[in-house]
Amino acid sequence: MESMVRYLKEDRGFSYHDIGKLLNRDERTVWTVYSRCQKKAVLTEKGKNI
Repeated sequence: MESMVRYLKEDRGFSYHDIGKLLNRDERTVWTVYSRCQKKAVLTEKGKNI
């Protein structure tokens, strides 16, 4: 789910609302997934393992 949300948000420019409709999820859930994905990316850049 993280990879789908990240692709739709970053590469396709979809809103949280539109992604939620596509994936049949609440937009707040989509926001949470995207937020966690961003945090993991920052940790990976710093060289830490998750």
